[in-house]
Amino acid sequence: MTDELGNPGQQAPPAQPPAPGAGPPATGPGAAPPRRASGAVRKTVLTTWETIWYVLGCIWFGASYLTKVPAKKAMQDFGLCQMTSAEQAWYIVLCIWFGMGYFAKIPTAKALSELPLIQSQGSAAYAPPR
Repeated sequence: MTDELGNPGQQAPPAQPPAPGAGPPATGPGAAPPRRASGAVRKTVLTTWETIWYVLGCIWFGASYLTKVPAKKAMQDFGLCQMTSAEQAWYIVLCIWFGMGYFAKIPTAKALSELPLIQSQGSAAYAPPR
């Protein structure tokens, strides 16, 4: 036996025909709403171990705290939160140091721009940085 490319081996089993009565999913006013993926969970708090590792990261030269600041700046740019005065000061310090704060903010800003909630609100919800 050979596969599609002519390589020796086992063939894949034939595709199963659709079950009787199974058609395309129903749409329209009487149709059930689409189900969310079973793995999609809205997280609201850190787990115990995440909290422990965050505290340990903050003790080690404030690494975890300084990593959080650019992400929070990106969220503030999209109007999702407000930074404290200490976070704003540290963001400026991080930007002075070879633009590290700004370059760390870019991936988070890109991810936020791809969220359906942000896209549906359009540019009216986006408050440009001052």
